[in-house]
Amino acid sequence: MNLPNIKDILKIVLEKLSVLKNNLSVMISIIIALVGILLFVPSQLLSRSLKKEVQQKSIDELANKLEDLKKNLVAPEYLEEVKNTVDSIAKDANTIELLSKQTTQRELLRYDIFNLDVNDPNRTVSQTVFTEFGREYCGRIDKFIGEHNANICPTSPEIETELKLSGIESMMQGGGRLMGRTYVERQSEENYQGIIADEICWKRAKKTFVYIDPMQISGYDFWSQYSYSSWIEDIENCWYSQLGYWVIEDVFDTIVAMNTGHESLVTAPVKRLMKINFSDGLSSSILGRTAVNPVKVYSDRPQYIRSNDEVPRETMTGRYSDEYYDVIHFKATFVISSKDVMRFIQQLCSEKEHKYIDKDKQTHTYKHNQITILDTSIKSVDMRIDEHDLYRYGDENVSEVELSCEYIFNVKGYDDIMPQSIKDMFGGE
Repeated sequence: MNLPNIKDILKIVLEKLSVLKNNLSVMISIIIALVGILLFVPSQLLSRSLKKEVQQKSIDELANKLEDLKKNLVAPEYLEEVKNTVDSIAKDANTIELLSKQTTQRELLRYDIFNLDVNDPNRTVSQTVFTEFGREYCGRIDKFIGEHNANICPTSPEIETELKLSGIESMMQGGGRLMGRTYVERQSEENYQGIIADEICWKRAKKTFVYIDPMQISGYDFWSQYSYSSWIEDIENCWYSQLGYWVIEDVFDTIVAMNTGHESLVTAPVKRLMKINFSDGLSSSILGRTAVNPVKVYSDRPQYIRSNDEVPRETMTGRYSDEYYDVIHFKATFVISSKDVMRFIQQLCSEKEHKYIDKDKQTHTYKHNQITILDTSIKSVDMRIDEHDLYRYGDENVSEVELSCEYIFNVKGYDDIMPQSIKDMFGGE
């Protein structure tokens, strides 16, 4: 619609005013109306112009945005690919968490001990549960030794007995008693005693899978001579011994993997397991001894590495026990064929299988890989010292290898069976 020209409107108004010049009140009213019209008309013109400009800009901007969206339009098949990738990442994350939890879901030595409530007035379990646990702990180690024909070297009394049975003492000038001195120095054609003693040692080696002295395995001495201390203390002893046994089990599995296929340790890579321990002190000690009840304290039991101890322990990995993982350290010493040391270390740290029995008595096969080597000490074996005197390791070069290791546990994997006193140590969580 076209608006009238302003000049024409003013002309008409002025003509009418000249007619009404004698009527002042009417004239004033007309002037006021005229001013209103003059204000209204430009505002309408301005509003229409502004509206047209805004509409034009909005349309242009919208067109530009649509053009940009058109250029960046994502194909449906690409969206599907991205979705699959995100789903795969989420699935991998969940799988990794589940596998980590499964590493610590392991078979227990006993299933009737860790969830016992010490404050339950209706508790019917007696102290014999600890004796039975100790019997199982030592029994598992003895079972491995028996099944795999692991032995210790002949002892001096055993060799003396063999010599008496052979009649060699009647051939010796002045007789004499064999002690712990090396027999290697006495092996000659004139020294029949040394020759026969050496043959006795070789005979033992040739029918032995690996040398193992169970008394050198942490916890064996303690549990084989166990006497009751206190309910909480002995539940904790059982708990830490269970952790330790899982470590021992991994060491045993590593030896089997390395030596399988060899007739004896004479040709096998691993000659001897010298020691497994969880502290730098003795494996056990007698404290509070009385004539009635000597109390044996398990001082070499595993212990959690914690960052909030009064004297924080430095670790090479910087790992400490927290709400996600528990950390322990251990040392193991072996005699190994020098050429197989690195292969043994790789095998020790490799993935292993284990069984897990859930609450519904269903058995599962899971995998774990929890060992990190922190430090390695390798030295040659001196056959002249008492520690190796009666052992025979074959004809190849051997090394004494001490490994300082770290072992980690996923807290969610065993949190439901952890004794309350252990949880209280971490603030009850």
